[in-house]
Amino acid sequence: MEFINGVALSAYSDLLRMLRDSTADAGVSVRCVERGGKLHWYRTTKLGKDAKWLYIGPDDEATRAVAARMQREHEMALGQKKERGRLARILRAEGLASIDQATGSFLLAASRLGLFHLGVTVIGELALRVSEASVGARLPGDLSDVGRTDDEDHATIHLHVLSNDDGRLRDALSELRLSRADGHGGGAYWWKRASKPTLVRFYGSQVEGDDGLQLLDDLGVVADVDSGLGYLLKNAAWQVALYREGVLIRAPRAERFAMHALAMADRHRQNGDHATADGLRARAGWVIQALAETDPGGLWDAYEEAL
Repeated sequence: MEFINGVALSAYSDLLRMLRDSTADAGVSVRCVERGGKLHWYRTTKLGKDAKWLYIGPDDEATRAVAARMQREHEMALGQKKERGRLARILRAEGLASIDQATGSFLLAASRLGLFHLGVTVIGELALRVSEASVGARLPGDLSDVGRTDDEDHATIHLHVLSNDDGRLRDALSELRLSRADGHGGGAYWWKRASKPTLVRFYGSQVEGDDGLQLLDDLGVVADVDSGLGYLLKNAAWQVALYREGVLIRAPRAERFAMHALAMADRHRQNGDHATADGLRARAGWVIQALAETDPGGLWDAYEEAL
């Protein structure tokens, strides 16, 4: 067990705080454009190589004041981005796991669209990868090959979504321009972005009816509904995915991940899938061994609630 030193933990804490406290996005800027012989102000947001344009207003005193405020926020965000980059480089130098480009670019786009502030939570193997700092130990090499299907050309992301929202989450998801990914997952329902090597699978836990694939009409996606996710997702925490200058995401707490992984391992073992069961138990074992040193109280509370 290789524990993370104080330098890295301090840098991670500062990076997490900066991301949580940030009110401006360095990828957002303002522009004045001439259309039809008149000037108009727009706010642009980068989503990968694409840019989303939002209308601010015509070129008058009130609109220029709004645009000036947005420009000041943009410049402040650029300064914060530089400091976040410094902290992220410290974390990489200390050996914390980075996120690959395909996965990171998707998480960055999802974050900029506000998905994680609308209740979306990263689950599965990727959640384990971003938990190193909260666990307080480095993920062993034999457990670090996460976020992949049998098709090594595609990174995979598992997202839990909340149904019955007010429409904002559906609008944000539509901005990702997801479509059905055929030929992947052996019966699972995967989604992908156009020309992007990333597969996304949705999960739900608050839908009436039996577990299994269900169409979440209000979100426009098909999700794999599992009523057993409620325990895993309780009090999900803000975490940093180490991509570029850091991406703020929501993920399950490590101690709950471990207890849920043990329960899932028993289910797979009963179904004869011993390889998956062994992998889940190994991941849970790493979390438990680390938290027994860094947060035994939290680990015990999670265990008692799981009983």
